[in-house]
Amino acid sequence: MKKILFLFLLIANVVAGQTTVTVCKDTTEHKTRIIQTVQPYDSTYQVCRTETIPTVKDTIWRGVYVTGLSSASTNATSQQKIIDGLNKYKFNSAHFYSIDGANDAGLTAFFKRIRKETKVTDLAATASSSNTFTGTRLTWNKNHADSADYNTWNLEFEPWRAVANGSTVAIDWTKNVTYLQQMKAVGSANNIKVTDYYGWWSDAPMSTQTPDTLVKYCDYGLIHDYRTGPEFGYMKTRMDQLNASAKKINRVYVVRVIISAEPSFSQTWLKTHTPDDFYKAVCADFAKQKYSNLKMDGYLVFTLDFLQTAQAPANARMASPVTADPDFKNETTLGHRQYLPVLKRLNLLNKQSLKFKKLKPVE
Repeated sequence: MKKILFLFLLIANVVAGQTTVTVCKDTTEHKTRIIQTVQPYDSTYQVCRTETIPTVKDTIWRGVYVTGLSSASTNATSQQKIIDGLNKYKFNSAHFYSIDGANDAGLTAFFKRIRKETKVTDLAATASSSNTFTGTRLTWNKNHADSADYNTWNLEFEPWRAVANGSTVAIDWTKNVTYLQQMKAVGSANNIKVTDYYGWWSDAPMSTQTPDTLVKYCDYGLIHDYRTGPEFGYMKTRMDQLNASAKKINRVYVVRVIISAEPSFSQTWLKTHTPDDFYKAVCADFAKQKYSNLKMDGYLVFTLDFLQTAQAPANARMASPVTADPDFKNETTLGHRQYLPVLKRLNLLNKQSLKFKKLKPVE
């Protein structure tokens, strides 16, 4: 009867978010031990009692960008590498780039596997225009009203790169606002969250309009910290402005830091640290600011393949690549080179014989 009662208490406490253990005193060694058992006593021990220890809940939002989805839709090896990576780092959100060209049946089965075999509960689509989301991605969701549908739309239009792309900041910023408005209207009607990967907003009219716009239309904010290690000071100006915007509409706005595992940024740092280490360092400095209307609850890594490359042993990297995208190259992407210090960025661009009409200053 005692055994049954003790087992009942153990199960009840685990369900309540607590763990019941038996604590016994070893009269021979004169010290207290914790024994994971449902027995009220053990022959080695003479004095026993039960204690309840609170279970610490893991609340970190862990996201990651994943490339090569089109190939993975029909490649079992790539699928397994992605799933293994998601599990290894306990990611609960996966942001995928274009599904265009992906095999429908294969991708459907793969998305279902991800939700079944990993901690991922949030599948996000990433694209550069609202038409992609309100068109093909919405159609995908309507045709896959099950565990293969998207929960989030992540816009990556990047209006701060307008001049380099042959446009103007004013034109592209207007497009960005329109895209967010359209995405938010359709997303809200279909229970889909909206966010916008955003870099700089130093140029007018972005300089005065961006924080208010992001806080109004995005369910949460993605702010990059593309450095060689965690550096909150690099993000502070943007955080200050977002806090002020959220305060104006009496909203607590959730922000998440983007970590780049590319070789020009945090790849070397990540060889000896984890993404959690990066986030906790940034979050500690974030907490010191005592923002009234901002909350930081997690991070998004760019990308799974860069992260796997950073953390794979050297011999494993040579013998058996851990990357899932067959087109992956361990080189900092052209679009992200704008975040490098000016002189280093110029050298990279010159080596590539690339010309930008205007280089953005570092924050």
